Amino acid sequence: MKDNASLSAVPEDGEIIEYFRRGDEAAISFCMRKYGAYCRRLAFGVLRSEPDAEECVNDAMFSLWRSFPKQGDVCLPALAATVTRRTAIDRYRRNTRKSSPEAESLPIDELYEELHVPGAEQEYLEAETGRVINEFLRKLDRKKRLIFLMRYYESRTPAEIAGHMGVTASAVNKSLAKTKKQLKTFLERNGINV
Repeated sequence: MKDNASLSAVPEDGEIIEYFRRGDEAAISFCMRKYGAYCRRLAFGVLRSEPDAEECVNDAMFSLWRSFPKQGDVCLPALAATVTRRTAIDRYRRNTRKSSPEAESLPIDELYEELHVPGAEQEYLEAETGRVINEFLRKLDRKKRLIFLMRYYESRTPAEIAGHMGVTASAVNKSLAKTKKQLKTFLERNGINV
């Protein structure tokens, strides 16, 4: 581990990636300082608990450090967010299995259940469906895309989204309903049966 003086300035992503690839634990500190707040917000969106979100981000950063890709292009914030979100979803599912069978499902699971896409989160992350959804999202106007991503990626409530976007929760729900309908049509046009 580096001394405290060298940890005071956060290096650029390329340097942090090199720390990860060398197996240097300083990579965890640098990544936490640069992207920790964003990752905690993602984890909190899924877990709805500050202590659980904090623990989840710590686990995700350690997991990222242990299994960091040794070569190839890496978008550090996207990779950190993906590992954090998957860790949070796993923890959420583990926690809800222990507590109650009628516990709330995650927004992404609700979306896929409504669209009848098998495998919910797993299917989303896999090739063709993920590619088509990303293509669909790129074609949406910025406001609709943000609302959709805040709900189904960040797991924010309609009220939270409304506050962030400066609209009513009703407007958020209407936007989501319309976007889901458009997504279903887009998936079907691209050969994905829903």
